[in-house]
Amino acid sequence: MGPDGPPEQSFSTHYVTQHHLGEGAFSEVKQCVDKRSHDVFAVKIVLKKMIPTQEEEKALRSEIAILKDLHHDHIIALKDHIEGAFVAAALLSCSRSRSCWI
Repeated sequence: MGPDGPPEQSFSTHYVTQHHLGEGAFSEVKQCVDKRSHDVFAVKIVLKKMIPTQEEEKALRSEIAILKDLHHDHIIALKDHIEGAFVAAALLSCSRSRSCWI
């Protein structure tokens, strides 16, 4: 739990989700806006109950770890991630045209 309360509350305190961008086997991707800076991001929302195996959960954690350390102008960047008991959310960069790269 972060300083702003449970992760799910921290997210909704600081970000507003907007339209649906896509989905995967375990996740949904939506556009979101930071309430303070008005920056636009893509948020990948993973319901933990949808991850069927520990190996796939490990792959998700590996994806987050790689994105944390990856810094390149032509690849999405992980801006933040929030994890709770039931949900994990990864905040990803968007293109300058404000359409999110996923």
